[in-house]
Amino acid sequence: MKKILVAAAALMSATAVAYPQMTLVDKGKPKAQIVIAEDNETNRQAALLLQDFINRISGAELAVTTDPGKARHTITIGGKTDKAGEDGFAILCADGRASIMSGGDKGAIYGVVTLLEKYLGVDYYADETYTLTEAGTVALPPIDLSETPAFRYRQSQSYCSKDPIYKVWMRLEEPSEVFIDNMWVHTFDRLLPSDVYGEAHPEYYAYFNGRRNPGNHSQWCLTNPEVFDIVAGKLDSIFKAHPDKKIISVSQNDGNDTYCACDECRAVNEYEGSQAGTYVRFMNKLAARFPDKEISTLAYLFTMKPPRHTRPLPNVNIMLCDIDCKREVPLTDNASGREFVEALEGWAAISDNIFVWDYCINFDNMVSCFPNFHILQDNIRLFHENNATMHFAQAGGTRGCDFAEMRAYVLSKLMWNPYQDTDSLMLHFMRGYYGDATPYLFRYHKIMEGALLGSRGELWIYDSPISHKDGMLNGNLLKTYDDLFDKAEAAVADDSLRLA
Repeated sequence: MKKILVAAAALMSATAVAYPQMTLVDKGKPKAQIVIAEDNETNRQAALLLQDFINRISGAELAVTTDPGKARHTITIGGKTDKAGEDGFAILCADGRASIMSGGDKGAIYGVVTLLEKYLGVDYYADETYTLTEAGTVALPPIDLSETPAFRYRQSQSYCSKDPIYKVWMRLEEPSEVFIDNMWVHTFDRLLPSDVYGEAHPEYYAYFNGRRNPGNHSQWCLTNPEVFDIVAGKLDSIFKAHPDKKIISVSQNDGNDTYCACDECRAVNEYEGSQAGTYVRFMNKLAARFPDKEISTLAYLFTMKPPRHTRPLPNVNIMLCDIDCKREVPLTDNASGREFVEALEGWAAISDNIFVWDYCINFDNMVSCFPNFHILQDNIRLFHENNATMHFAQAGGTRGCDFAEMRAYVLSKLMWNPYQDTDSLMLHFMRGYYGDATPYLFRYHKIMEGALLGSRGELWIYDSPISHKDGMLNGNLLKTYDDLFDKAEAAVADDSLRLA
């Protein structure tokens, strides 16, 4: 069921503003056409999204066509622009005509979303949850706007993404849309399964603790030429089966300190000053074999530190993870974060193809308080300024996580543009989603944030709430929080949708 939080009847009068407008709907009658410049799936999706929401606003249905004929007022969707990069767009509106042009990929769709949000007053907050103002007359002002996202790939893992409109509205993607055969992380055991090769060829797998260790948490012996030949052959078959996609992950299994320490691997990694040495060399060989594809690999746990001598080829994507960092202050401001920042800066010095995987919720206690909103902008800006072109802000995919909807909303906005003010984004979300409860919920966040920082406690993604019993979750503060939530509920007592 669609949850329209605000559907107030109003008229957008053309005489209410001083500048010339392009009228799309006049007193419930369509006055413009939506023209698809190049007929493809992306442009059709963009056109139908615009048609749908103008209909929700006004009750009028604008025609969608590939041939405008002699129509005076048109919104053309899908032309090309050099003013924006991948997923970016340019919007122009003048002299009774508007155009939404794409810089590539989903730019046309994101341009439509921006038009609806910025100029027609539609806001989307969570799955099937949005606000709009009903109007019999709908018009556009003069527009000259172009945007390119900070990251070419943006993912939050929000449960809300099951709603396809939410996903495009938040400019998000899923691994299955980008990575070949959904192979995007921890793929070693899919490419060289230990239950297939392990018994006959233990030499394909990591040597540690005095023996070879086949298994789905162990790694490969990356200096073994037979391993490369088998994996390259597998990739060749996968690429031929999926010619429409470009990137695949060839990445270590999940598990720490299970890397190969045979004489050959150890010699390479000692020379490189990092266990990542053998990994980058192996990925470079694959990247050279498949120059028109992109090979993504993890810089995670024992491979976080970059190699001293070998540079990744341009089509090697480094997926750098900050799993061990604390979250009470920005990554630049605590010891665990500084180790990660040093690694990030090291990778940025040798690569401009970095994917940062950030962790933004308590994974052991998903519903527990996790006051990290104040660090999100600083961290995402740090990633952007150090050659990260792809970003996964893992905020938990489950309904009921700590302020899951607002966290996903803020992260999505910051992944598009990390130079926005977080408090402003939070307040915008709250006013639309929580309505009159906003002042109390915002104060709750600010009190908890201050208590966390004042206690000098750490915030970790595997925290137990009891660890904060003398800090942000002490008895007196719990009473304060309860009081604020009581006031928040009272403020929307007559609003059954928001109280639910």
